[in-house]
Formats: sequence, C-alpha cells, structure tokens
Amino acid sequence: MQTRLVGQCFSVGPSQGWFDPRVNENPIPPCTAPQCSLAGFDPESPDAHIIAEGQLEAGEYTDAVRWALNRYLYKKAYGLPLESTAMQDFFDTHLHSTVGAFYELDSGLEALYNANVEGLAAMAVGLDSLGAGLDALADLDAQLLDVAEENQPALLAARTGLLGDITEWAGEAAALYELIAEERAQLAGPLKAQNDGISTSFIYEQNEKEANTILLSYLERGGSSLEAEELQALQGIAKLIVKP
Repeated sequence: MQTRLVGQCFSVGPSQGWFDPRVNENPIPPCTAPQCSLAGFDPESPDAHIIAEGQLEAGEYTDAVRWALNRYLYKKAYGLPLESTAMQDFFDTHLHSTVGAFYELDSGLEALYNANVEGLAAMAVGLDSLGAGLDALADLDAQLLDVAEENQPALLAARTGLLGDITEWAGEAAALYELIAEERAQLAGPLKAQNDGISTSFIYEQNEKEANTILLSYLERGGSSLEAEELQALQGIAKLIVKP
C-alpha cells in the first residue's frame, strides 16, 4: 500500500462567502414539477466551458475543487457529441491525466458491480422473501404469547414450516452472494493493477488511489472484513486536516 502524501494539504471549498446570512426579501413561491424541471446536461453550456477552459476565478476554488469539477465534467460529457474546440481540447488534455485515468477505473468498477445482473436480481428477490418471512415469524411469535392453548399446535406447526422456508431462502441468498463475490474477486485483480499504474502528484489524487486500492483489495478477498491498516488508512484520509 502506498503512503499518502500528508505533506501537502488543500482546502475543499471557498473559505469565505459560502453562505449569505441576509434574509431573502423576495422569496420565489413554490413551483409545480413542470416549472421546476431542468434541461438535461449540456456539454456546450457556458458553465461547462468555464470548467473546461480553466477559467474558474483564482482564489475562489482550490486545486482539489478544480480537479473534482474536471472529473465531473469529464464523466458527464464523455461519449457525447462535442462541437466546440474547447471541449475537444478538454478531453485531449485529460485523456492521459488522472481525470481520465480515474474515469476509466470507475467505469471498470461500474462494470464489475453490474457483471451478474441476473444473479443480483435473484439475490434481491431472495432477500425480500427472507425479510418478509422474518416479519411473518415475528407475528407468529406475538400470536403465540396470547393465543389459547388449544390453538397453539396449529401456530407452532405454521412456525416450523415458516422456519424451513426462511432457512431455504437464506441458503439460496448466501449461495448467490458467494457466486457474485467470486466473480467480483476475479474482476478486481486487473482493476487493482490498473489503479496501481496511475501516477499521482497531489494528495487528493493519492487519496483517491489509496481508497481504490482498499476497495479493490476488499473485493479481491471476496468481501472479507477490512484489515486494520486499511481501516487506519481510511480514517487518516477522513480525518485529514485541510488548510487553505
């Protein structure tokens, strides 16, 4: 596992002017759904061009925020028809940067999680049945506390049958999970190597890379518990004190 670049710190947003304490004297009344709906993402909008051309005001946004905005724009505009030279240059610039590299990795992770759609759907159905069965079991147990003695045998028989069904559903869900976890473990190995090959220069890039390493190692082990050093690394990333 690579060491985080703790020597470099960045703030994550504008240090001033984030909230306006003044009371809004002209509030806009609530609008209906059609009036409030927004158009889809436009890669040729002025805002997209401001990000693509690096025209964000200096001092208002840190390098980490600019990087995050570049990643957002790259993800949203990827594969869309681009007319302006500015957007084409943006993709040419970031194709081989960490923006493009992490996009490719994220795409691989998305494919990993959706590799067995049928199995995931079947497991979801099984877990729903299991949850409903446990609720029904709780209802039967509540009835047994108040039912007359002569009615207890019928409820106990129903409870025994339901326990058998619950056991079967749990076993089927566990088997599906093991299959899915095994498939993900096989796909995680190449993605982990891909992540290891990404060159980083800044702490926000290194933290992204390290978090990916931990996630892919977790998947590669079949979803076992995180190791102590992995938890420590994640806690270090989460608690890192940032400075402007």
